[in-house]
Parts: sequence; structure tokens; C-alpha cells
Amino acid sequence: MPTLDTNCLVRWLVRDDPPATARVDAVVARGRSLRLPDAVVIETVFVLESHYRFTRGEVARAVRLILGQAVFDVDRTLWSRVVDDYVAHPKLSVVDVYLVADAERCGATPLLSLDKKLVAQLGAVAP
Repeated sequence: MPTLDTNCLVRWLVRDDPPATARVDAVVARGRSLRLPDAVVIETVFVLESHYRFTRGEVARAVRLILGQAVFDVDRTLWSRVVDDYVAHPKLSVVDVYLVADAERCGATPLLSLDKKLVAQLGAVAP
């Protein structure tokens, strides 16, 4: 199964480079599973926030669009939780909320953190 990188995923979402978008659309249209590592989704969120100035709501819609495409091999349960927490906790980064969700998914709790906001808002524990 091929792995899709952040640049391809961003082109597919924002559609601001017609030739590149068409190439990615063609790959997606084939219907073969495309692996989306968590790092690609995280980086996509950062690109949408920083370069494209998407609001959290717009970013959440973009990630939900990704999750709704059967062709993308991504942990939908994890990322649904991450998106919900990302929207609910605007002072936390996507990495912060991802780390909490990932620790719980792996049974590696509590998440130890010196980030006071993360401890107060999502139940991380100060070491």
C-alpha cells in the first residue's frame, strides 16, 4: 500500500495547484488504499493553520473529510477523538491532543507532561 505525504494531502484538500491536485485526484480515484501516517495528518493540520490560515473549525472539517474517505488508511477512531479535543481545547495544539489520545489508545497512561494547560485541560499528569 502506498503512503501519501503531506504535500499530496494538502494539495488534495486545498486544491490550489490544479496540475498537482489532478495528479493526487487520479491516485485517490483509483480506489487503492493509501496509508496516512499520523505524522502526515499532524503536519497537514500545521500547514492548514500556519500557511493557509484555516480556523480550527476549517481544520476540523478538513480532517473529517479525510476520515470520510475510505481510500485513506488512517486510524479513524483516534483521529475523530483528536479532532473533537482539538476543537474543544483551543489553547492546545494538535500535537498536545494527539499525545493524550495516543497514550490512551496504547494503554500507556497517564501522559506525563510539564505543560500546565495540558495537565489542566486533558488530564495529563505532571511528573
